[in-house]
Amino acid sequence: MDNYNKSNIDLTSEEDILKQINNKNPQELALMVYDQDMALKLIERLPLEEKSVLILKALGKKFHSKKITKAIKRIIFKLKNKDIKVDEIFTKDDQTQGILKLPEKDKPTAYIGPIKNITGFRTIMMVINRFGFNKEVVVSILSDEFGVKEFLVGVLSNKRIKEMKNNLSQEAGPLIETSIEHAATIIEKAYQRQLELNIEIPPHLVELRPWIIDNISFLEKPIVYDFINSIIIKEGTLGASQLEKLFEHDFLASWFIDYEELSPIIDEILNIDNSLITLTEAQKMERADQIKEKSVEKIFPQSKRDIIKHRFEEMAYMFYKLEENYSTRLSLAAARTIDKKDSIMKLNPVVKFFLERSLKLMMSLMNEEESSAKKKNLEESSGRIII
Repeated sequence: MDNYNKSNIDLTSEEDILKQINNKNPQELALMVYDQDMALKLIERLPLEEKSVLILKALGKKFHSKKITKAIKRIIFKLKNKDIKVDEIFTKDDQTQGILKLPEKDKPTAYIGPIKNITGFRTIMMVINRFGFNKEVVVSILSDEFGVKEFLVGVLSNKRIKEMKNNLSQEAGPLIETSIEHAATIIEKAYQRQLELNIEIPPHLVELRPWIIDNISFLEKPIVYDFINSIIIKEGTLGASQLEKLFEHDFLASWFIDYEELSPIIDEILNIDNSLITLTEAQKMERADQIKEKSVEKIFPQSKRDIIKHRFEEMAYMFYKLEENYSTRLSLAAARTIDKKDSIMKLNPVVKFFLERSLKLMMSLMNEEESSAKKKNLEESSGRIII
């Protein structure tokens, strides 16, 4: 009999179960799931609708494993974000109650700050309770490109936690509340980058990371897409005026390419005037464009573009949480646009804007410095004549 059942079950796929989701009760559907791998596939494909909650409950009762628990947590988080009732369906008597959430006093909270410059550094704050008493505060300054700069963990009172959040919000914020999964994912990305750079990991992170791995699920895609469907962002390319508008925002106002990367380009452009061949203004502009285009691949390789794309998506989430809808759409559109390949005749619009904007700033600063030096020399010269 067992062999007969097994052979029949082997013919069932998660696709078959999804087709019958409206025709069978959750317990019947759970019985059709024959192993953990199939359960994981089904959980990830369940529609984000109220009927899925009872199926999750049935699967949680059937499979008692850490992987299943984490998968269910991820879907429950998405369901809650869509204002679908979850808690009421999991009663106190359910073994799966623990999957939903920790007791209120133990519920971890997380806050993130904006990415305010091209290095990618931002502030993360988490409040956790690992041992059932005394809340621990985790504060980190980290970057997806340069790793973890600071990582501190300490026990604080509720009053001090509130004070710290307010102070951080003023200095490195505003801080917005996010999911613990999101904050942990940001930390993990910085940790992995730290390993790639072969930089020593801060001791507090070494000590805390095993707990994070065991208790928190990492996100598999940028969190903004849990709230905004990328399909609703209209196709097309951002124009210079829209990019100007986006970068006028305080959060992105300091997103400039580093001077050390721009210095060789600036030197080449300035040396155009020293050419042995006399060039017209149009020829000089054409030569300057060629220098910029040649530098793009070095400054913006695909790996760098991927990083900047993710930062636009992270900033879109910040804007979304702050209810700045126009900036949200612009930031997501910028993320999509930077994915477009350069053509022979045309640079990627976002890359070109970054380069032009940064060069304009650097040239302006150099002109100011030169004018200041000339003024100082003139004043010193005039002073000597008077004497």
